[in-house]
Amino acid sequence: MGKPRDLANVVATGNILADGAVAPAELTGVNATAAELNILDGVTATAAELNLLDGVTATTAELNHVDGVTSNVQTQMDTKAPVAGPTFTGTATAPTINASTALQIGGVAITATAAELNKMDGVTVSASDINSVTSKAASLSDLSVTASAAELNKMDGVTVSSSDINSVTSKASTGKAIAMAIVFG
Repeated sequence: MGKPRDLANVVATGNILADGAVAPAELTGVNATAAELNILDGVTATAAELNLLDGVTATTAELNHVDGVTSNVQTQMDTKAPVAGPTFTGTATAPTINASTALQIGGVAITATAAELNKMDGVTVSASDINSVTSKAASLSDLSVTASAAELNKMDGVTVSSSDINSVTSKASTGKAIAMAIVFG
């Protein structure tokens, strides 16, 4: 069996080799080593099945991401709600906030009450605006406020608008003028 043979000729003529083995050197045009050919030992895939892998560039780790998938991955993803503007049917459930656990934003506990937070509704100042006022005024006297804290606290809960105050001011001016007319004739 030292003479090289053409594998296609052996297959086409149905020749059975006398020793039952083919050495790589006996196959015309085959450059694979015995070790390289032995890698295929036990493979039962067809040429069509092997051709399906042509062009696959996925790594083993990437292929393992689909381990256990039983249907089309894209179809499964398409059935998920979008992040922006999802719509739901039925009753949507969400985790509840544990009342015994402080709500936190960025790791800082929020201790303000709902009423206190609601007072901030509509406020459009920035953190730098607030910090500017804080750094410029260490006390009420720094702001040229002459009212005491107790006097200012009396205003807590007052809900008049600037137009209400202007209305009172104009009426007071009119009343003062009438009183002066009566007194001074």
